Amino acid sequence: MNDKIRERIEKIRRGEVPEGYKRDGDDIIPLEWYKTTFSELGKISSGLVDPRKEPYIHMQHIGPDNIEKDTGQVFDTKEVSELGLISGKFYFDADSIVYSKIRPNLNKVCVPTFEGVCSADCYSIKPNDGVDKKYLFNLMLSFPFYKHAVACSMRTGMPKINQDDLNVIPLCLPTSIEEQKRIVTILDAQDHAIELQKQKLNESKRLKRAYMDKMFPRHDNNVPEIRFVGFTDPWERRKLGEIADKVIEKNVDLQYIETFTNSAEFGIMSQRDFFDHDIAKMESLNGYYIVRSEDFVYNPRISTSAPVGPINRNKLGRTGVVSPLYTVFRPHDIDLTYLEHFFKCEYWHSFMNFNGDSGARSDRFSIKDNVFFQMPIPIPHIDEQKKVGEFLTHLDDLITFHQRKLDEMKKLKKGLMQLLLTGIVRVGE
Repeated sequence: MNDKIRERIEKIRRGEVPEGYKRDGDDIIPLEWYKTTFSELGKISSGLVDPRKEPYIHMQHIGPDNIEKDTGQVFDTKEVSELGLISGKFYFDADSIVYSKIRPNLNKVCVPTFEGVCSADCYSIKPNDGVDKKYLFNLMLSFPFYKHAVACSMRTGMPKINQDDLNVIPLCLPTSIEEQKRIVTILDAQDHAIELQKQKLNESKRLKRAYMDKMFPRHDNNVPEIRFVGFTDPWERRKLGEIADKVIEKNVDLQYIETFTNSAEFGIMSQRDFFDHDIAKMESLNGYYIVRSEDFVYNPRISTSAPVGPINRNKLGRTGVVSPLYTVFRPHDIDLTYLEHFFKCEYWHSFMNFNGDSGARSDRFSIKDNVFFQMPIPIPHIDEQKKVGEFLTHLDDLITFHQRKLDEMKKLKKGLMQLLLTGIVRVGE
């Protein structure tokens, strides 16, 4: 970014109009651009079609759940006949934009490359003459559009934007469709780079899953499929209760007031960081279990990523407390990094499923403590434990690297959208 552009950005931020720009309402835009409303840029389809009839019954269906938030990626679509749909849908083709009108805060909009039908919870939109489809798509992903859509949606019990509110959202764009296309080319290039980085991230995750599956022995074997050179001894199987002690220390006299939560996705973290506020009430904390650094915590709450509940290690480097619904244990005579990775694999899930109590709540796994600590843990020599732990940690570091790079690229895309879709930076400068 050169000095001229930086100076222009600063002027616009101060509310000044740089050379070659004009003020239009609250916006400062290039002289060749214009400000209008959504209704002048695209037409919302109003006629529902019967998905039970030809040709719609054999078309693909898009609903809000088939659109990835913030990116416009479409996934897991199915044919109407396979879904058995009977209620009215909106038709779209490869020249259309599909936008989810429910929960606009999820920012779900896409440009299908095929014809099909979309849920009545979506709008099928055709760009007007002089408006590039991909340019309008990017406008609908941009923060100004998002901000207006969310504000309109909060007027009802179920967050939803109606056609009248959508049609009056103010937007700015170049008069020249060629400039629109040049902007789209730049944003498409960034999208392509993001997609390639996403593939690297997914491949690193797939690689770790493959190694996890082969680096711990199967239940009918005492050696894993893959081992490091120099290790040949069979692995032992010991009960969890033989290598870990259940923590029963309660938070008497409120020694600690920071409450931890155990997230399947993020591990052990402060409840305030996870929920943006404290859930636990101060007067109840004296009945909570104390969790010290390097303790392990089992959370019985189940989810798609943790079907029997997650077990995570306290790596925060400080002491806190957790709800008595959690099980806390303190390992000994085992490498903690090895054990941490073991609980990331699915080896122990079969024990839980076989020994869990029936009739439990649908969102919470139930197993008695004395049974939980009978869980068999495969244990190699301590040196091999360390090797396994170090190797899997290296793979975690690789995943973290690719995730951070992906996050940076997405942030860059948002920055580009903010500069290019407002005309603050012109293509070719």
